[in-house]
Amino acid sequence: MAELNIYARKEFDIILSDGRKISGKFGTWSNKRLCDKKGIDLFELIIERQKWIKKVTEHNEKSVMEALASGLTENDAFKLPYVSFSDLCSRVLCAVEYKAYKDKKGFAYTDVDVCEWLEELGEKVAELIKLEDSEIEQSSNEDTGAEKKS
Repeated sequence: MAELNIYARKEFDIILSDGRKISGKFGTWSNKRLCDKKGIDLFELIIERQKWIKKVTEHNEKSVMEALASGLTENDAFKLPYVSFSDLCSRVLCAVEYKAYKDKKGFAYTDVDVCEWLEELGEKVAELIKLEDSEIEQSSNEDTGAEKKS
């Protein structure tokens, strides 16, 4: 099982079970990169997220089966709050790409890699979603600068 370390300013490390560390940072550049990949502008990204939040809010009390019965597609019914699984993979990939470029390191990861990381993180993926969607400015753990999700 992987560990998730959360730092100030939306930075994170995923420590995989084999010891590899994957670092990322959600922010302006990663959102710009996501917009580039999707072929949309920032305004469209914001509208897209607001529409999804509305959908989740309307169906948050219902089970997947109830959501399906009420008209959501199967793909929508299995989406995580605020972001589709496909978007989550893209967002994490863009955050890791940003950190690699910022640290002047090579970047060769793909969505296949991201899916493996998320699979290894298991339920901790929810913490990654919250981090991406938060306004966190400083770590909740002042001593180490990291909040471990083991």
